[in-house]
Parts: sequence; structure tokens; C-alpha cells
Amino acid sequence: MQRNARGFTWPKGTKVYHATTALRAVSEEGFKTRDELGGRHATGGGPSTSISFTLDKRVAQSICLGLRALALGTRGELGLGDLIIQGRDIAPDATDAMIKEKRLTPEVVERLDNGLYGFSWRRMGWRGEFHVELDNEELEEVLASGKAINVEEKFASSGATKPHVIEGWAPAEMLGKYAKYQEPLLLHPWFYDAYNHFLAMGEGDKKVYNPVFFSTSLEAMAAQDVDDIGIIEAEVGADWLCSGYQEAQDLGYDVTGMYGVDMSDWTHSCESHLRDVVEERGYPWRGRPPRREWEEPLPEDTVVYLASGMAELRVYNPQLVTDVRVAENMDDILFEARDEWNDRGKQVDENALAWPHFRSKTPYVGGGS
Repeated sequence: MQRNARGFTWPKGTKVYHATTALRAVSEEGFKTRDELGGRHATGGGPSTSISFTLDKRVAQSICLGLRALALGTRGELGLGDLIIQGRDIAPDATDAMIKEKRLTPEVVERLDNGLYGFSWRRMGWRGEFHVELDNEELEEVLASGKAINVEEKFASSGATKPHVIEGWAPAEMLGKYAKYQEPLLLHPWFYDAYNHFLAMGEGDKKVYNPVFFSTSLEAMAAQDVDDIGIIEAEVGADWLCSGYQEAQDLGYDVTGMYGVDMSDWTHSCESHLRDVVEERGYPWRGRPPRREWEEPLPEDTVVYLASGMAELRVYNPQLVTDVRVAENMDDILFEARDEWNDRGKQVDENALAWPHFRSKTPYVGGGS
């Protein structure tokens, strides 16, 4: 262990990977933080003053596969039917659980994929799955349009003369203006919701990896050019690494005599301090490092490693990122995903929807695949 260090020695020359929705721009112009991009992003992720990488390329591949699926799904180019058909082959238990959770009958799936959406009017008011609640005037407009189908009136009792409930289906484009507290219906929010449910249940079923930090902006997803999604490979010219106990151990560092609590506190303080320095807040360094000789971390030479199931590395100084190149475009990622699934006996067309294809543990997080 070097003296007067700001953490563990960072192994220069290590390849790191970044899933991006702006493959051309990053490869030509280099990396910028989300703040430098004016807040524009489609991947969610860490602080806006840092750039996130992963040490495991499969994590980046999975993020790209998920972004592609959501971009196509929110535009209606992939439907719930596509999602269910392939999901049942790859992870049937997770798919069936998602169908049950979302109450996706074949009729509902077909109608949603055909651009329809449910509406309901009830005397007491109600909001259900795949339904827009209408008031009296809105209901009259929808029924008068002649575009509503499967309209059903329900009565509270056999002697009632006026319906207690009116339900049906109409074009999502029409119902969108009545939707309250919902994403625009033309952007197929049900696909986003169902896909995220599948990923969560698929990971619980130990069939797929779940990169669960996608942006919730359906507008950004729908506008995304899938050919601009890909993986950038780079190196980070840092000197020191902030890392917790287990994370440092997974990376192969000697943590003898260190304590997990101290290192977790130190890693949190380290990242908070780097962010404060970048944002020019001027807060003093208050961290208590697990080694007395470790000094105040600086963005100029320090990076933060967070395992968190994604083998994530955060860089607070973009100038540390060097040797930037395109590692894989979307075609490469789809081709490799197809081969991975085919090797496991699952027939997946690379042009169809491709699920993230490995289990959640990476070589850097608990081992295994």
C-alpha cells in the first residue's frame, strides 16, 4: 500500500465500458457529464456530475438491450405480444408472473398492440389497469365518436334503469387527452411497465439480468435512435480508487486489517466530497479513512467503485477518460445476445426482442455468471 495515497492504487490500463444512447457523439467528441450535456440523458444512473462506467461488458450489453427494447416498445414497433412470446421461451415463470401481475389476457394484449386503450365511467369514480377514467362529458364525446368498441353497461341491480358502470375500448390517440396523471398513451406506457416487471421477476427467477436504472421519460425513449445505442470502451487515467470493503476484496485488493463499516463510511464520504468539489460547494473533507495515511480525495486523480450488482465505476473528472473507442454497436450486441441464448438452448432471432442474457452476479460482484 502506497503512503500518502487517496485510496487504493487504481490499475491503469484497465478497460472500462459505458452503455450510451449517443454512440456517434461520444466516439467523436468524448465524454461529458450529464450537467455538461444540459441534463439530457436516457439511461438514468448516478450523479449528474459524474460519468458511470462498468468493469463488466455484459452489464453494458444488458443496458443497451433494455434501452433498445424500450425505445421500440414505446414507439409501438414492439408489442406486448412480442414481449410475451419470446419471454415465455426464455423465462416462462417470470413471464407468467408478469402476465398475472398485470392481468394481461390475450384480448387485452391484442387490443393494446392494435393501438386501443380502455376507458371507464363509474358513478363512484375508479381507475383500473389499462383504463382512463372519464367524466360524463368525456364519456359522451367518446361514445359519439363511433370509434369505441366492446362497450359494456353494468347495472347495480336488476331493477336499475341507469348503468352504474360503463366500460369499453377506444383508440389511444383519442383517449390520451383525457388521461390524468399518466404518460401520453401514444407512447405505450404499458410496454415500459410490463418490461420492467418482467426484468424484475426474471432476475428473481434467476433467468435474466436486470439493469434497473432506465430513464422514466417515455418521450426520450420514443425519440431514441436505436442505431445510436452502443458500448464505448475506454481507460481511466486515475491514480487512486475509493472502494468499500467487499468491493475492494472482489477487485483483488488486500483488505487485511480494514473493517467493512469504516470502509463503507469512507467510500460514501469520498464520493460526497468528490461531488462537492466538482459542484464547487466548498465543503471541507470530513471523511475518516480506514488508513491514517490516506489523504483527501480529489477528482483530479480519484475514482469511485460501487459494486451494486453493476460493477460500476464513477469518474468525476472527464479528462481522466482516455483511449475512447466504440467497442460494440447495436448489431454486435444483438448478435452476441442471440449466440448466448442459443448456447443455452433458446432460439432467439437477433432482429427480434433480445433479453439481457446472464444472471445478476458478475465476476466483480460475488463471482459466478
